[in-house]
Amino acid sequence: YLAPIGRPTVRQLDKNSVPIPRITTKPGDIIMLPDEKYFATLMKVIQKATTSIDMAMFLFKTSSSPGNRPSLLVKELIKNDVLVLQTGCSQISLAKAGLLTPEAAHLAGAGLKEVCEAVGMPPVLGMGSCVDNSRILIAAAEMVRVGGLGDSIADLPAAGAAPEWMSEKAISIGHYFVASGVYTVFGVTFPIVEDTKFHRLLFDGLEAQGMGKWGFTADPYEMARLMIAHIDKKRKALGIDKSRERVLVDMADRRAMEAA
Repeated sequence: YLAPIGRPTVRQLDKNSVPIPRITTKPGDIIMLPDEKYFATLMKVIQKATTSIDMAMFLFKTSSSPGNRPSLLVKELIKNDVLVLQTGCSQISLAKAGLLTPEAAHLAGAGLKEVCEAVGMPPVLGMGSCVDNSRILIAAAEMVRVGGLGDSIADLPAAGAAPEWMSEKAISIGHYFVASGVYTVFGVTFPIVEDTKFHRLLFDGLEAQGMGKWGFTADPYEMARLMIAHIDKKRKALGIDKSRERVLVDMADRRAMEAA
């Protein structure tokens, strides 16, 4: 992060840590922090401010560390047969973990694994940067329009998540999803006062109006549980929660269905 000028050229984060060399820039200095230090350091800098903060800049490097929330969440979802469409910086950590390759199918549940192996695709599909989330909504809309699943995106067995969001932009993207009908769960923190009319609107009221709703938990495993419970609820409402006999369809059958 950018620190005031005048600090030592090497900053020791704690007495047990290895000194980390700094890259000097102007008008401040860049300090290289371990993955687990980012958020805690940002909070300390803000809390120690005596007047005002002109700018706080953090460059987040996603990693394959054991505590990486996106990776933990995604592994839990695919293990429970949930196909993951991913955007944003956390794709880097998922790629490092090998989740964006077809070989990752062995980490998926039996149902998702069978689909991935049949098609030759990974259980996690990259869809672009964080501002490309509209691509996911387009795919969801097509599932309703062409696939005939429900009457709106709110009927689909789908859920969104941002387990390690780090900018106001994520809130606007998340609310775009909620307004489009997607149950969306955020991690780390959520900037709202609980037990207010506004809180009840975001976390329950919008869903009652036919949209999605917000959810929050900092625990990636609890986040997966909330998302899976929502998906199961929507599957049951659509009547697709029970296994059915598979019917192989040839081209003649397809033409007959299209004609009907």
